[in-house]
Amino acid sequence: MDKKLVKVLFNLEVDEGGWPPTSVETLWAYEVAPELYKIDNIPFFVPFLAYNDTVKVEVINEELVAQKIIDTENHSTFRIYFEKEESFAEICESLVRLGCKTESGNKYKHITVVDVPPNTSFISVKTYLEELEQRGVIIYEEPCISEHHNNEI
Repeated sequence: MDKKLVKVLFNLEVDEGGWPPTSVETLWAYEVAPELYKIDNIPFFVPFLAYNDTVKVEVINEELVAQKIIDTENHSTFRIYFEKEESFAEICESLVRLGCKTESGNKYKHITVVDVPPNTSFISVKTYLEELEQRGVIIYEEPCISEHHNNEI
């Protein structure tokens, strides 16, 4: 079965410091039931959401607008800020070898998001990112850590 991908809109609250840098993020998703869509890419800015999570949507002004997370698939998300651009390809390749997927944005080229599937060692990925951060190569955040991975810590 081919998935018909559509965009689901997520409204975000921008804090006093201007974070996140946008008030709306759109993510690819596909319908799994009426009003329920499974996320098919890695969120950049939506907190507590990961690849493969299912969200309930409402149609507002002809757009699918996320209302709440219904189900998770135990994926976790890291957000990486590259301090040294020349390290980008090597780091992404290393993360893929650890079992992750990565995505980089067109608009936010200095940010890469990392999907850690449930069968991938969260501790291995976190240790790798911590080492890079200590060396001043990246800064990273953990916008969504699944219960499954949280139990590894």
